[in-house]
Amino acid sequence: MAIAEGTCQVQQLVRQAALADVLGASGETNASSDVVQHMDKASSDIFVDTLARSGHVAAIGCEEIEDPVIFEGDVGGGYIVLMDPLDGSSNIDVAVSIGSIFGIWQKKPGETVNDNSLL
Repeated sequence: MAIAEGTCQVQQLVRQAALADVLGASGETNASSDVVQHMDKASSDIFVDTLARSGHVAAIGCEEIEDPVIFEGDVGGGYIVLMDPLDGSSNIDVAVSIGSIFGIWQKKPGETVNDNSLL
């Protein structure tokens, strides 16, 4: 449900991108050495927030975030999510297709999640 909620929020942001002043490059580069678009950052923030609030996610790995987001203790859930929150974001300005990509794995029972859990 968290991914669906985040998708609705990102879709709304993309539709209003020009009005929300989130088009274009931010001047930063991500872990893959790609230029980060403003929409990349906004989409990443949206999905991290919705996944965190779900209580079902133990860790999130994202192209736009250098270090994994790990939820410990009672906050963490049973799944590890890897994502590209807005694939093709460099194409937004020219109206070419974009989308979101997710990989979802169930955490091993009793596993303590760390950076290696996302490899």
